[in-house]
Amino acid sequence: ELRAIATELAHVAGDRLADKTTAERAWITVLEVEADASDAFDALSEMYRGDQRWTDLRALLERRAEVTLDQQAKYAALLSLAKIEEEMLGDGLRATAAYCRVLELDASSSDAFHALDRIYSESKQWPELEALLARRADHVDSAPLQVELAYRRAELWAHELKDASRAVDLVEDVIGKHRHHADARELLEELLTDPKANAVQMRVARLLEPLYEDDKLWKDLVAVLRAQRALVGGTEAVEILARIAVLEETELSAARAAFDAWLEVLKLEPAHERARVELGRLAQWLQR
Repeated sequence: ELRAIATELAHVAGDRLADKTTAERAWITVLEVEADASDAFDALSEMYRGDQRWTDLRALLERRAEVTLDQQAKYAALLSLAKIEEEMLGDGLRATAAYCRVLELDASSSDAFHALDRIYSESKQWPELEALLARRADHVDSAPLQVELAYRRAELWAHELKDASRAVDLVEDVIGKHRHHADARELLEELLTDPKANAVQMRVARLLEPLYEDDKLWKDLVAVLRAQRALVGGTEAVEILARIAVLEETELSAARAAFDAWLEVLKLEPAHERARVELGRLAQWLQR
């Protein structure tokens, strides 16, 4: 009975008499009787927004999120709370906490993800951003989005978190799903020449090798093969040099470079029969 009386008083005071103060007290009474009264929350929310009473609206939304058993209502309250904290009250920390609560409730929330993505990026909170992107990847089914998230994480590890190995892991995943991803290739090329990424140079070169071969980028292919050669010895070095020699001659028309590569093969393996034959042939051709 008290609930009905308070509701009627709120409507009369607010709708007919334009008495906001009495209407507000009446709606608060409704909430005291029925903690999850959606009509009271909605009316008070509209009132506080209209009067720009942001701290009162914050308290109302926090209360709604705590008491309601309706998951959709809780989601809406937390999302509204986060936006008010960020946009109206300018409290980045509380906004971040509220958006995180939204994600705890619905891990697939695009609204919360994009907001936190922006906040973490602007504030350069790189570990938090990486964790957010990784979490997002677990909740999207779109293959292009999976690729985009993996590439963004690779960039973070390469540029901000300074872990080249983790970056290469992720780029390898990107290339596995999208072989001709231009940005992923550029990141690999950057890592190949980065002195701080020496530990992953061979992995990077071997990832770039088939990409260059597919696109017939012979000069680039020879460059990554030479990078591999610098890191190995013995039989493996001989095989790489032989391949370089063939590419230099057949694809790049560089007989002198081919000769030098075969000469290096012979230095490593003096009994290498093909190197002897090719060196003799190329020597005659170069003397013409």
